[in-house]
Amino acid sequence: MNPDILSSLKKGPARCPRFGGCNAPICPLDNWQRAQHLDGEPVCGLLSELVKHGGEARLRACLPGAMVDTLAEVFPKITARWERVRSRLKRASRTGSKLESVQRLHQRKKGGSTDYSTRPASVAPVGASVPVTTTLNGGSNAMGGTDGRR
Repeated sequence: MNPDILSSLKKGPARCPRFGGCNAPICPLDNWQRAQHLDGEPVCGLLSELVKHGGEARLRACLPGAMVDTLAEVFPKITARWERVRSRLKRASRTGSKLESVQRLHQRKKGGSTDYSTRPASVAPVGASVPVTTTLNGGSNAMGGTDGRR
């Protein structure tokens, strides 16, 4: 990414596209080391998307690469520290993508094509999300006996 673009990005949680409506106490884009997470509190939606099959590629298609790199870098540290967050993210990894749902909704409203399998050429391969999912289950490539897909 261009250094001029990187320097113009907002710092801390304000750079998150969900900043205005997010109530997650653990923000991977902020100083999360000082935060606390209590049972029942929300988990970062970007981390929830990151752990889904193909999630990293979807995030790279709509967020700056440096932001996705930060999410992927702090993900194992956050899940190692908070069991509740790790458990919620493991559960989220087995559900469908909210980003894809929103994209399909926008396509329907526009009356566009219903072929959702195409991706822009700049999207990373789906396999890029494999290291993230393996962190949730102690190093195994399988999640609960499956490959993480429904």
